[in-house]
Amino acid sequence: MSDEATNDFTEIVESLVEEREQARAEGNYERADAIREKLDNLGIVVMDDDGETTWRREES
Repeated sequence: MSDEATNDFTEIVESLVEEREQARAEGNYERADAIREKLDNLGIVVMDDDGETTWRREES
């Protein structure tokens, strides 16, 4: 993946993670779960720990 494509992908992932955090803050867990599933389909592992959400690419 080129640097530009990597940057675009990272921006998309970070946007989805922020959207998921907002849904969780609003108590919309169905939406948060749907976003997490979308991230999972993109090969992203989301981790929630002590009120902080982090993510990483799934290792092959």
